[in-house]
Amino acid sequence: MELFSLLNFKVCLSFIHAGSARSAREKRRSEEEEKQKKQDAEQRQKEEEAERKKLLQTAIQGKGDSPGMVYNPATREYQQIHDHTEDDWRN
Repeated sequence: MELFSLLNFKVCLSFIHAGSARSAREKRRSEEEEKQKKQDAEQRQKEEEAERKKLLQTAIQGKGDSPGMVYNPATREYQQIHDHTEDDWRN
């Protein structure tokens, strides 16, 4: 009878250990999955921000290609530079 209860005790311990190991493994995996999702989201956001900045920069640079234009950061647009040599009304 003692042998049966000892075996029963060992079997119960193995089930308890297997269950706790499984739950610990599942918890660890879910934490790793959440961490990976967070890192992916941050990476995607950084890439989108870099692409947005690049597009904005090319759009700004594309507007002022003509000579005599200078970028005004206050108004965020290109403006003509006044050329005093073109004042022909003084002649």
